[in-house]
Amino acid sequence: MQERLMTVDEVAVMLNISEHTVYIWGLRGDIPVVKLGGAVRYKIKDIEKWIEEKTKHPISRSQEAARDMKRRAGRPRKSAVEDSRINRIIEQTKRGILS
Repeated sequence: MQERLMTVDEVAVMLNISEHTVYIWGLRGDIPVVKLGGAVRYKIKDIEKWIEEKTKHPISRSQEAARDMKRRAGRPRKSAVEDSRINRIIEQTKRGILS
């Protein structure tokens, strides 16, 4: 007998979080998913195992910070010129120079 797959709604209820959070976690690979064509489903055993792993080994703040840095690594950084231009506009706006 095949294991029944859960929907985003069912996982959200099981974890007491929003459907949006479940969806985002699935996209980021934070939670195990099964992709069937365009549909995303979740195996109950995989979710229970994932919960158990998170319970035994909660993520530390340093691990979370490292993960966030990896996510941001691919994003383009603002140059110092852009920063100074933005700061100049903010200051001018504060002084009422801009109309």
